[in-house]
Amino acid sequence: MLVFRVGRFDETLPSSGITHLVEHLTLAAPDRPAYPFNAEVSGRFTTFYMESSAASDVADFVARICRGLAADHSSRLEQEKRVLRTEAASRGGPGARGSCLTERYGATGPGLGGYQEFGLRRLAWEDIAAWRARWFVAGNAVLCVLGEMPAGLHIELPSGDAPEMPPPAPLRHPASGLHDDRPRRDRHVPGRAGIPGVGGDPGRPPAQADQGAAARTWPVVQR
Repeated sequence: MLVFRVGRFDETLPSSGITHLVEHLTLAAPDRPAYPFNAEVSGRFTTFYMESSAASDVADFVARICRGLAADHSSRLEQEKRVLRTEAASRGGPGARGSCLTERYGATGPGLGGYQEFGLRRLAWEDIAAWRARWFVAGNAVLCVLGEMPAGLHIELPSGDAPEMPPPAPLRHPASGLHDDRPRRDRHVPGRAGIPGVGGDPGRPPAQADQGAAARTWPVVQR
């Protein structure tokens, strides 16, 4: 199992899907090995994995991944983008978890899981090559082998360190009171206007409360 510390949460909204695209292109070689293998992209990690009792197969798989990450796949780019758009269409919406993460983080970091992969319509090969050079390097990879270590195993990855990324920061919603550092008694939490203990401002008439609710806006995410 060869793991890189890069995933969906490290992307931007315009480039979302780029890590998934790198993963697919890496495995795009026409010759298929006899052992079972696959790969996946999560929020923080990209994992290439296989299963075999032969140590030589492990060495072959690692070599395939390294060659795939170094190869020029520009001729297959549009085809793989169509494949991933088809996959995305079959998955449906982000679900409750994705919606909650988007509400908390906006269109950055963990919040990207609530959006479609917009990059699958606009990314060029230069974008893919730059993303590989930044993230898929020796200093950002871990190899895990459960069993016998192959003799003469060599991981041919570009040299480089793991990029430093700041921790995701939750959005602040002034109108909702979410992530508000003020004491709870000093907050105004919108809700059903005029009902004490539920939300809204019980000191205002309902009409004014409704006008205030209609005027509320959610901040645009900035990166």
